[in-house]
Amino acid sequence: TLRNAVECQRSKSAKIVQYPLGFYRLTFSGGRFDSGFHLHVWPTDIQRSEGVHTHIFDLRSRIILGQVFDHIWDLCDEGSPTHELFLPEYHGDISTGQRNARQKVRAVCTQRRNFSAGERYEIPRGVFHSSGIPADMLTITLIHKTNIDTHGMPKILLPLEDEGTVGEPVKEPDQRVAWAAIDHALASIE
Repeated sequence: TLRNAVECQRSKSAKIVQYPLGFYRLTFSGGRFDSGFHLHVWPTDIQRSEGVHTHIFDLRSRIILGQVFDHIWDLCDEGSPTHELFLPEYHGDISTGQRNARQKVRAVCTQRRNFSAGERYEIPRGVFHSSGIPADMLTITLIHKTNIDTHGMPKILLPLEDEGTVGEPVKEPDQRVAWAAIDHALASIE
């Protein structure tokens, strides 16, 4: 069960990380370049952002509780630039920041999708997307990543109106707070 998998990670003193998109991630297997499952818990009390980004893996997500919206973005050759491209910098498996690739692009949202508890969605490797949840809704997703490009680099797009701003890095939160959020989330589905 999900609870057993979480307790197994707790017994190993697994570290939970906090993503700037507004969720805690608990990894069940492997590191950045390993296939595996991840629990994402989106509590209502974490500040959220909706960054446009790619992954170096195929992502499958199952919504266990709550809702997720996902937008697919395409880069266009015509028109004025809307975003600037950034690349993450890593220390081990954790993104420590972003560096400006000095490239301006036009990104257009071409698909808007909404998913509820019990539904699944996929995002192929290299596709620009942005995900989020309703502000006042606890959401839990189980992520499965496969088909990893170990030589690839995810890409991040920041709107030009945010020029001079660099996105927040992934951080290691207070583990007691993060584990309490996961416990609260799991209690909501038991």
